[in-house]
Amino acid sequence: MATVYQRCKSDKRSANFPCTKPRCGHPWTVRYREPGGPGAKERQPSFELKSQADAFAAKLRHDRYEGVFLDPKRGEITLRAYAADWLERQVVSEGTYRNYESFLRIHLLPALGGKTVAGVQHKDIEAFVAAVSKRLAASTVCDRMKLVTHLFQTAVEEKRRADDPTEGVKMPRVGAHAIDEDKIPTLHEVDLIAKQISPQYRLTIYLQAGAGLRISETLAFTADCRRPDFLRVRRQVSSKANREDCQTRFIPLKHRAEGEYRDVPTPAFLAEEIEAHLREWGTVTAAGMEVLFAPRDRGKGTMPTATTYAYHFRKALKAAGIVTPTGVRSTRRTACVTSSPPPPSRPASRSTRSPAGSVTDRSRPPSTSTATLGNCIRRVRTRRSRGQSAVRRGLHPPTTWRPELGVWQL
Repeated sequence: MATVYQRCKSDKRSANFPCTKPRCGHPWTVRYREPGGPGAKERQPSFELKSQADAFAAKLRHDRYEGVFLDPKRGEITLRAYAADWLERQVVSEGTYRNYESFLRIHLLPALGGKTVAGVQHKDIEAFVAAVSKRLAASTVCDRMKLVTHLFQTAVEEKRRADDPTEGVKMPRVGAHAIDEDKIPTLHEVDLIAKQISPQYRLTIYLQAGAGLRISETLAFTADCRRPDFLRVRRQVSSKANREDCQTRFIPLKHRAEGEYRDVPTPAFLAEEIEAHLREWGTVTAAGMEVLFAPRDRGKGTMPTATTYAYHFRKALKAAGIVTPTGVRSTRRTACVTSSPPPPSRPASRSTRSPAGSVTDRSRPPSTSTATLGNCIRRVRTRRSRGQSAVRRGLHPPTTWRPELGVWQL
């Protein structure tokens, strides 16, 4: 319970002790103990008027009764210091941690880092969202604000503030993630990219085009991924896999835990390309795996990453002269895969089936995941597969729409 008293009349350590005047004008003190039992800290804030001290004591008693007691001292920590401590306590993947850290360091803390956790108001968050929306894409702002909301919700749970200042803040509108079919490479252009890229990476183009693998999954392709009629994708390369001091060169698939995988049907042409690659290049042992795309030259790193591979990909696009800078972004960026069935009048939209969410995924239920360059290119392969070359390569097996799964089933 909180106790209201004047130190001048009861505390011998007070400079005004003993004070015998009934209305001496000396400050009033509220003595209380934080929640946590006998070992909790004792607080003694002072007030000029007795009415102020009584009101503060009454609020403490009410908050304790309601279970919402907040110690003002706990909210006086700066947002910069609290965010650093909060980030270290998060159990997230390496890539997620890197994204969190960069957003806090570059955007949130320069704007609000000097304020206290309890001092950040709703209008501050609104101003921050308006400012950061001018520099980042709407989808990025909406995604990163989930981090900010989580941070302040944790502060509320720790009784550092009473409410979440991000609640009710209007986010920028995110447009539909539709793919412009005019920017999807044609079948001829896919073959041209494969011809212009470094010979060692020729197979990477067809793994993305024929199996819908992400770039990081393609570079982590190993000999044990092959099955008689399908590919079992188990891992992707780390963003630091090319460094000698990298401890974990292979990491779980996106949105999957260690040991989970997905199976992707293998077109006939892709099986031939894999065989041709193995005959010419063989495999290299890296981190205990027989990988297909590890550098053969000394000084080129241990494993390629999406960043190092991008140099070869852009070089091939430039040599082919087929894709504008906007087109490069459209083919290399991910494309949203919807779970609603396509219109019956557009059979070509069967190619929107995502290998990550196909019924061959035996480790987890189908999901509306995204597809990379391979999925974009595969759209046009399926769309244009009426040609004899596409038929010969087996790019359009018969499929049936499964509305309960949101995918096309072979």
